[in-house]
Amino acid sequence: MSFPSKLEIQQSTLADNSAASATIINFGTTKITNSIFDNNVELEYLPVGTLVSNYNLVASEFKAGRLLNRGIGSRVGNPSFDRNNGFQEAKYRLKSNSDAINFGGFQEIPKDSFDIDGDMDFLELISFDLSNNPRIALCNMIDAGPFEHQIANINWVVRNPIDGEQNSLRSLIGCASDGDTIKFDKLTNYSPQFLSLGEILLDKELIIAGNGEDVTQIHGLFNSSDQDRLFDVNTSGAI
Repeated sequence: MSFPSKLEIQQSTLADNSAASATIINFGTTKITNSIFDNNVELEYLPVGTLVSNYNLVASEFKAGRLLNRGIGSRVGNPSFDRNNGFQEAKYRLKSNSDAINFGGFQEIPKDSFDIDGDMDFLELISFDLSNNPRIALCNMIDAGPFEHQIANINWVVRNPIDGEQNSLRSLIGCASDGDTIKFDKLTNYSPQFLSLGEILLDKELIIAGNGEDVTQIHGLFNSSDQDRLFDVNTSGAI
């Protein structure tokens, strides 16, 4: 795709393109949010204009270029499309192990400016996906791409080291249910999780699985005391 001016791409999948030079060429301003790039032949974006790239999942680091460092939240990952159970756009639905699940930024959901649902509310967020399934899941989490994974989801992955923000350890513990597992993205390796907001209440049965004793680090250095607890355990179940 080549454009001469302002271009915005939201909640989309750009995949299997064979265009020469790049998937996107724009000499003007480009903003791409909550989208997926996979299996494209050339660079995803040719660096000839101004780019904002927020919460985009890119399958190839080699082809990603500026998509990874011209905004917030974008990273390399496997979208894991369910290609065998659909055709045309349906083959880009997500499998349960997709890195795109719960990856999108809630603040990047577009407003219903064209009143798609016909309720005359032009300021509400678009709350459904390309298949008219609910877009917004637990704790205001959404998937990247046009399709929301609809199967009961316990794919909780800590991706944000900033305490209390979306996809941080604290936020995911609050979202999770009894029996869920919380894992840590490899990009958080050796990046301490500072519990600056205080200890975390654990009142449910959870599995919190780090990536190694020296790799996943959780610190309670939220005030001057060395006696601060990481977790306040208030459950009779298993943790």
